[in-house]
Amino acid sequence: PTAASTGAAPRMARLGGTQIDEDAATLNLGPDFHDVRCLLNSEVAIILEHKLEASNKKNVMPVSNFLKAYEYVNRVKQFKTKEVVAQIRADLEKQPFHEFEVAQLGNLCPEDADEAKALVPSLALPNIDGQPRDIDSASLTEVLQQICDSRQFD
Repeated sequence: PTAASTGAAPRMARLGGTQIDEDAATLNLGPDFHDVRCLLNSEVAIILEHKLEASNKKNVMPVSNFLKAYEYVNRVKQFKTKEVVAQIRADLEKQPFHEFEVAQLGNLCPEDADEAKALVPSLALPNIDGQPRDIDSASLTEVLQQICDSRQFD
């Protein structure tokens, strides 16, 4: 949901003394999201699994917040295996999506273009960072169907 759709005011951030409006619907995500990789919940689950295994090998008990995050991402992740997660990311990155949109689509798994554009309003933007893009609804639905078909449930 966007700030506009929830009735909340966009968050303000300071960048070099200048205030900027943060709004996911327009991909104005603020300085924390510049040059970073947005992760799918399934990717976070894989990373935390490795951390947990390393802690267990050292006989170190993870802190409560780590365990809560680990339990959460394992509850909400859509894809279980590293191979499937890598394929989903690769399929999404072939499209003209912003990094944030890749993560949102991979986490939310909308079933068609209309649902995707309702959940991720930035998909309707005609360009990103001055670069034109055309996201065809039929192609978007096709990619989303591939992703949905790859979901793995316990």
